[in-house]
Amino acid sequence: MYRTAAVVILFVASVSVGVVSAQQDVCTLSPSINPIAASMDPLTVSWQFDLSKYTPSENDVIAIYTPSSSDDSNYIGFELLNTDPDWKSGQGSVTFELANVRLDDYEFRVFNRLPLPSTPYVSDKTNQLVHKYHRLQKLAARRGGKSLDASHDHPHSMKLAGPTRLCTSESITFQNPNEPLAGHLTLTDDDTSLLFMFISGDRNNSPTVRWGLASGNYPYSATGSSSTYARGDMCDAPANTTAAFRDPGMIHEITLSQLEGGQRYYYQFGHAATENWSPEYSFVMPVASTALAPSDVTSVFAFGDLGETFTFQTPQEQYPNAIKTVEYLAAEAARDNSSTSGHYVLHIGDLSYARGYAYQWEYFHAITTPLATAYPYLVSIGMSVCARSSDCPLFWRSIAVS
Repeated sequence: MYRTAAVVILFVASVSVGVVSAQQDVCTLSPSINPIAASMDPLTVSWQFDLSKYTPSENDVIAIYTPSSSDDSNYIGFELLNTDPDWKSGQGSVTFELANVRLDDYEFRVFNRLPLPSTPYVSDKTNQLVHKYHRLQKLAARRGGKSLDASHDHPHSMKLAGPTRLCTSESITFQNPNEPLAGHLTLTDDDTSLLFMFISGDRNNSPTVRWGLASGNYPYSATGSSSTYARGDMCDAPANTTAAFRDPGMIHEITLSQLEGGQRYYYQFGHAATENWSPEYSFVMPVASTALAPSDVTSVFAFGDLGETFTFQTPQEQYPNAIKTVEYLAAEAARDNSSTSGHYVLHIGDLSYARGYAYQWEYFHAITTPLATAYPYLVSIGMSVCARSSDCPLFWRSIAVS
């Protein structure tokens, strides 16, 4: 089984570095689609510089913002433009996969170098890029102010003194801000029922799950309840700051009842009143504990410390093995024929490592959906959380502080 890499946290001291905008845009950004059809659909952003005003540099970067009103320092991701092999020609493209953030939008901005991020938890790549400029500035001061960045000495460069915004994209949105996402099956105390949860932007219509015994045929349905939370419900920074908090949408819960153990069910979730449905998923109902024979086998897939994987660089640490772990477990569960009573997934704490930055949960749910919609996905508290709580078992607390 794959295991995620060890957590590396770098703390960057606060530095007052302003980001300015060029007097006029020196490049253009063109999205391949807008609005985006569905969450995590590929979006290609093409860029082109006006070479009479600016000469491309290996430091040029495209940063991702949500919402578009975010400060320049509050980006959620980025990519260097030199990832395109033709970047020196002044044009190229980068492809992203973006999570549907409901009523919020996205925006892309190109800079001559990466701005210092607002988050204190900075990834190795971000740390490398934002401090490269400051090191150059210090060395330049020792040499009488001459720039040590070759891109600034070109006759067509703008002699930019610091992180400078070169151009900005249009607002990027999704076709369906109420798209049903983040499906999650889990157990109840009834052997014939499962609890199902999902997230959408719909605040007005009852959440619904419809299901049946054959693909595309859903004679059974159930409705449930919805709830949400606000920035004021968060207990501490950065989770309760405007920079880190994001509207989570509505969290829906529905109980699926009178399910038969060992039977495969096909289902969709969403909002019946608006015919707003997810793609079809399926699961096999676990056999009731009271019906188990001594020879029955139950398969439990257990892991912890998952994190999340993005298709772009992020200011916070990310975990490339997260998506590999989920893909591996999904494949193993699909081909496991040893279980006669059902499969379960146990995530033993330390889930997304979002550390208060809410956008990361959108991407965590995106990568765990294949598991959480196919098997009861059970979650326990992790030692990183327990280290902050006197309610945690002594065993976990002793590990967390040792």
